[in-house]
Amino acid sequence: QLNITLANSRIKAGETTTVTFAFNEAVTGFTRDDVVLSDANGTLGEPTTSDNGTTWTATFTPTANVEDSSNTISVNLAGVTNTAGTAGSGQASSANYSIDTRRPTVTISVADMYLGIGETTTVTFTFSEAVTDFVLNNISILYANWRVLSFGDPRPSGTSRTIWTATVAPFANGDCHIGVEMRTVTDLAGNAGLERTVTADSRVIVDLVRPTAASTNPITLADTDLGLGETTTVTFRFSEAISGFALDDIDLSQAHGTLSGLRSTSGDGSSGDTWTALFTPTANTTSLTNTLGINLAGVRDIAGNAGQGSVRSGNYAVKTQGLTATITLADTALAAGETTTVTFAFSEAVTGFTRDDVVLSDANGTLGEPTTSDNGRTWTATFTPSANVEDSSNTIRVNLAGVNNTAGTAGSGQASSANYSIDTRRPTVAVTVADPDLG
Repeated sequence: QLNITLANSRIKAGETTTVTFAFNEAVTGFTRDDVVLSDANGTLGEPTTSDNGTTWTATFTPTANVEDSSNTISVNLAGVTNTAGTAGSGQASSANYSIDTRRPTVTISVADMYLGIGETTTVTFTFSEAVTDFVLNNISILYANWRVLSFGDPRPSGTSRTIWTATVAPFANGDCHIGVEMRTVTDLAGNAGLERTVTADSRVIVDLVRPTAASTNPITLADTDLGLGETTTVTFRFSEAISGFALDDIDLSQAHGTLSGLRSTSGDGSSGDTWTALFTPTANTTSLTNTLGINLAGVRDIAGNAGQGSVRSGNYAVKTQGLTATITLADTALAAGETTTVTFAFSEAVTGFTRDDVVLSDANGTLGEPTTSDNGRTWTATFTPSANVEDSSNTIRVNLAGVNNTAGTAGSGQASSANYSIDTRRPTVAVTVADPDLG
């Protein structure tokens, strides 16, 4: 007969135990090969005896990462003989013993990895099995320090004690990972984890700074002198990547125009630190003082912080009224031998204005080459009336399509002077004598 007992019948990770084989008489030839470990979940050292073969002991080492409450060690008695040389028969088995060498592990997830002003988030710690006394001291902050986050006490979710949660509030700016010192966390069997654990979803980025416009050139227009038919690209720059920026956040009250196609050019189109839009100036408008503004309260950074205040662009000019000209004559009643100065006053500076752009079909006269003394806004030329003309309805016109403003935009249509009169017909006389033959 054989009685098999284990000194420890509840074996956990890192432990071994002594197995005692107590025979009813002294035996010989008992070795590890006679021991059946098919249901043992472990290994056995070589048995030794200290009482000439009645009692044998060996060290049992459980298999790692096992959790099983029904394990046995058996002996094949046919391999053992007593001192008389008689072999045993059948098997002897120990009682059930439990093995729990499965160390607890954990995954960590953060509900919101970006924390802004006034925000909190929930951190969830999901263990592979129930753990005891999970406390703040088990939690570590990697790549930063504890001043980044403020933790509430972890609490188990439900009664299983496998899922624990804690509330986290931002304390200072920083980028960190939340970890668990698993060597200080034990399961119900007393097994501690192996090492500090950090998972991919345990990152927290704390941003307690509100987004602002860029410190230099926050709003710029590619073209600051807009003429008829022109558009331009407006670029908006921020201190960091923002989202939620929409046309409603742009102040056009002093813009004299509209915006379209607002999008980010430094991110995915809906977030980024640089945005562009197409600006179309209002038609039939002349304004030299125009600005665009941003209401920063309508934009948020990735952490959810809203901006404050507003910012405005530099000045730009809108000249979409179309080119006009006023034509005046210094003398509107011209007599024989007289000339007069014709003044062409354009609505803005022009280039390319020559005598060929002047229509004289109803002028009854000729014109000298126009010249300017104010960089193209006002031009003058000398008009000489035709001889022997008497006409009170004369005009001088300009074909505006031949004239460009400084932006390169041509005018359209014609501009005409008011009527002026010409009388260059000199008087003549006919003399008749009533009686050509006087006596």
